[in-house]
Amino acid sequence: MRILNFVFLSILVSAVFAQKAPKNIIVFISDGGGYNHVLATDYYLMGDSGTAPFADFPVQMGMSTYSASNENGSTTSYDTRLAWTDFSYNTDGYTESAASATAMATGYKTMNGRVGTSHNGIPMTNVSEIARRRGKAYGVVTSVQFNHATPAGFLVHNMSRNNYDALAWEMILSSGADVIMGAGSPYHDNDGLEVDTPCFYQFGSESLYTYLLENNHTYDDQLVASGGGSNWVFSSSRLVVQEIARGKNVPSRLFVLAPVAKTLSQLRSDTSYIPGDNRINENIPSLKEMSLAALQVLSQDREGFFLMIEGGAIDWANHDNYKTRMIEEYASFYQTVEAVIHFLEVKGILDETMIIITSDHECGNLWGPGSEDNNFVLPKNQGLGNIPEMEYYSTDHSNQLVPFYAKGPGSEIYLQFADEVDSVRGSYITNSEVALGIKMLWGNTTYVYEAFRDSAGAPRYLIATAPCPNAKFQWYFNGLEAEGVSGWKIDVSSAEPGTVFECYVTCGEIVYKSNKFVLK
Repeated sequence: MRILNFVFLSILVSAVFAQKAPKNIIVFISDGGGYNHVLATDYYLMGDSGTAPFADFPVQMGMSTYSASNENGSTTSYDTRLAWTDFSYNTDGYTESAASATAMATGYKTMNGRVGTSHNGIPMTNVSEIARRRGKAYGVVTSVQFNHATPAGFLVHNMSRNNYDALAWEMILSSGADVIMGAGSPYHDNDGLEVDTPCFYQFGSESLYTYLLENNHTYDDQLVASGGGSNWVFSSSRLVVQEIARGKNVPSRLFVLAPVAKTLSQLRSDTSYIPGDNRINENIPSLKEMSLAALQVLSQDREGFFLMIEGGAIDWANHDNYKTRMIEEYASFYQTVEAVIHFLEVKGILDETMIIITSDHECGNLWGPGSEDNNFVLPKNQGLGNIPEMEYYSTDHSNQLVPFYAKGPGSEIYLQFADEVDSVRGSYITNSEVALGIKMLWGNTTYVYEAFRDSAGAPRYLIATAPCPNAKFQWYFNGLEAEGVSGWKIDVSSAEPGTVFECYVTCGEIVYKSNKFVLK
């Protein structure tokens, strides 16, 4: 067997793909978006189809999103015949954001509700951890709560998406991310107005918020803001986000908690009759602004970066069957994509960046009026600036295929995965193959981190992620083999500070050697 610090899977693909491995990767996720949501947004914004800022991407196909099992434990799948002959088929057996994010981030499908773990609870190596082992910067940006299912699925590992406190602690303290940005302020409501009584549920806990205030730095700390130090620069100011987005005083790590409760704008209280007819609180940064600030931070790394950007509130609008807010959120998503591509062009790094744009699942079962049985009607164009004729046929997710777009070095690899054919959408991949493609370009690894403890007296564990489902683990401390420990976690409660732990993880004939974790 071979013992490697980092094993490249590019031996499984042709030499041309290996030569085109991207330095940077950006994954855009329109949470809850589908083919018809894109079509409707195109109609409204431009009066015609095929006008999205990613419409000309050279790699285009469908993507299935089913999970390993749903809440009832039944196995899910995608059947192209049933999908187009039974209108009700797609409204059953669907995935949700945690399971889909896990699949896209780790390469393995899991049960609904799991974050970064396999169906039996093993933490699976994600693409951010692979970026870290390659010396790259990485982070997540979202238009919803920073510790919601999708951003969490790209950074951490937990048995439930509802464990907001544990997810927040591990994202901030254990993930090693360089950028985390999103909503979730306990001191603001959904309009971005200050509240009399703070609500820490969406943030995680009051103790974590206090920790951030006491142990990290504000943007006014010029030493850290100029790039020194390893702690977060912590800000809730839109002006700070805008300043960093312009490239001024860019920190080395940035945590932005937008001054709003659950979404940047979708849940604001006034009613929208047309997209954008009600002003958004001017103190709340936009998804575009946060994404540009994130790129300023991450692009400082000479080795490259990985960034996940989520238009998370598209899904929330779909659950509410709120057509105007759905288009408004998708328009914001479009603007973000355009701005990011422009940033990469100006920076001179577009040609070394692979960009993926897709969805975690469709939501709302959106079609044109009169759709039923085997009759699927597309939304009807009503011209530029007019809401298309369309109907929601569900308030929940669906099992429809979603669109997948990619461009840049290495993106052709996804053509090799598209070995299934839908009778309407054509060739398609499945969501776990998003991460598998990245792993074939960047390699695989194992990563050791400290697990969240819900109380000071709880056992202290280190966790090793699994590069494969049937991995075997061997722990070492200070170079000595840890006897009697064979699983993916080890109790270090009685270990002395300064003890060095590492884990060798075996997948078939390959042994992955983890990072060295020094106990503090």
